[in-house]
Amino acid sequence: MNTIRKFKHQQTCQSSLATNIQKFMHDRRINEAELSRQTQIPQPTLHKILTGKTDNPKLDTLQALSAFFDTTIDSLATEPLSLALDSHCSNVKPLFIPILDWDSIKHTKPIQSLDLSKWKDWQPVSYKSDEKISNQAFALKSLPSMYPRFPYGTTFIFDPKITPQDGDIALIRFLKSNEIAIKELRIDPPEYKLYSITSGANPLDFSKKEHDIIAVNILTIISSHRC
Repeated sequence: MNTIRKFKHQQTCQSSLATNIQKFMHDRRINEAELSRQTQIPQPTLHKILTGKTDNPKLDTLQALSAFFDTTIDSLATEPLSLALDSHCSNVKPLFIPILDWDSIKHTKPIQSLDLSKWKDWQPVSYKSDEKISNQAFALKSLPSMYPRFPYGTTFIFDPKITPQDGDIALIRFLKSNEIAIKELRIDPPEYKLYSITSGANPLDFSKKEHDIIAVNILTIISSHRC
């Protein structure tokens, strides 16, 4: 994963997920190898999370960590107040992204044709000065069916200009029905597969004749609202 799509902040500005897990590990006096053994999460996977190389792990990984630390999944990912106020993050800039609704996405082709000049709903996000996000980026709110992995009010930031990579969360249009859905993209050339983000349903074979990748998720803002 590149640093742009995940907005990774290293050291004091690293992802909230990595920061929270490290705090839990410190409180438990447990190291990475032991946490891997106790949770049965492969150490390479755990290392990527702890170093900020990925902040969008699989649901079963988050469930294993939350169970071990006796906390909730959203608590693992919620930004600590101390991090939000850290002066070392002073190079982080604000940006406002239009919040689209699912019907707008469904009935607009291409997304870039939407007129945002009088748009009312915007999502503020923060990004580092050396990171880039296109002016075509947009936000979507989670659906009830995405709970519990994504609590009510979770916001996804998508960018149509990002080239999808293996493991990305992507917004997919099903061309025959015109339905849209968020799927996890697995790429093992020449095969592309679409995995459900909330269940163990069988993966779908991606086909350009049947599917269109609308945009790639570059940031997920987990809501602290409890259902």
